[in-house]
Amino acid sequence: MKTTMQIDGLSDLGKAMSGLTRDIAKKVAFAGVLAGAGVIKKAAKQNAHVAQKAYEVRLKAGDKPQTIQPGNIGKKLATKRIKGTLTAEYALFVKNKYKDGFAGRAARLMEFGTVKQPAKPFMRPAYEANKEKAAYAIKDRLAKRIEKANSTTR
Repeated sequence: MKTTMQIDGLSDLGKAMSGLTRDIAKKVAFAGVLAGAGVIKKAAKQNAHVAQKAYEVRLKAGDKPQTIQPGNIGKKLATKRIKGTLTAEYALFVKNKYKDGFAGRAARLMEFGTVKQPAKPFMRPAYEANKEKAAYAIKDRLAKRIEKANSTTR
């Protein structure tokens, strides 16, 4: 998926970032990206499918069932910082462990559908509808953090 958008002031932002120490610049960059991810996460949570009633999941046959309440997918949305890359990245995902009611699996089936069930996407529409708002949230957070970093180093 390719996204292109024009945001004014990025060259000034780059100059301001280059004036910071590497550690501070990294923290500022991750804070900015997290702000953008938060915008998409909020929209995805609002779009997430809500079951009509509570349901049960088992880790394996014969186990005591765990009751999952409606709205589990939206509640289990999370962001995770991607380490080991040269860029500031966060992943937005739905937790998928037994204690989370395997919400990630249910979300994947909703997002892409199955042979017997049509897709009811919520992540992709959240991204498409809010990518510009997320970009501006990133830009605003970066500007605030750079200003804060410059004021504390003086």
